[in-house]
Amino acid sequence: MEDDEPPSRLNGCYSELGISLEDEKSIECYLGLLFKHSPVTYEHSVRVGEMCFGLGDFAREFRDYENLNLRELFCAGLLHDIGKLRNDSDILEEPWSARGQHIEEVKKHPSEGYKILTLGQREGLDCEGLRNYRVSGLACLLHHESQKDFYPNLEEVLGLKLDFFEKEEVERAIEYSKLIALVDSYDSMVYKNGHFPHEKAMGKLIDGARSKEQELLRTMMVRERDKEIFWNLCVVV
Repeated sequence: MEDDEPPSRLNGCYSELGISLEDEKSIECYLGLLFKHSPVTYEHSVRVGEMCFGLGDFAREFRDYENLNLRELFCAGLLHDIGKLRNDSDILEEPWSARGQHIEEVKKHPSEGYKILTLGQREGLDCEGLRNYRVSGLACLLHHESQKDFYPNLEEVLGLKLDFFEKEEVERAIEYSKLIALVDSYDSMVYKNGHFPHEKAMGKLIDGARSKEQELLRTMMVRERDKEIFWNLCVVV
């Protein structure tokens, strides 16, 4: 493997989900660009995608999630931080605790990811075969929406017109964004920021989640699937 190429570790997910060769090439192109730009962000993105795969597969057993499209969720999880291609790579490679001084720069990544994935605004991204992902791009845009004190209201900032989407697309994107936010927060607590014990991270996730996600997380713990879906992917790099 060349130093500027990411390791291949997603083939099993691609195969199990029946992802087309065109989409696999596109996703790998996006991830390859991210790897070259920021290996730290690449690793985080792959972990989030893998955890979204496991969490989504588990969630589909329940009535509230029975219509979940696992391919869309997996893609959105992998690409949720693709907007960081527009951030300075030096910032992204800094220790997590040091990023506060650059927070205004980092805040841009959800809207930049939406522009790249949904609107196709990919100037300067040199990789053949990149595709648009409408719903996944919208989920990427919304995955920090719950952090009102940290990120601005996205509709106000972007003038986002949701009538660009079908109602069902918006509903799916919102659902995915909530699951991505759980996984993103878990990875940040356990791997990137502070190295929390698994039990403490799960407790904080449950405390901050909506009732729907709280029930999902609690059931996952009762069935002893939580470490398989979350922890193992964060401690094995």
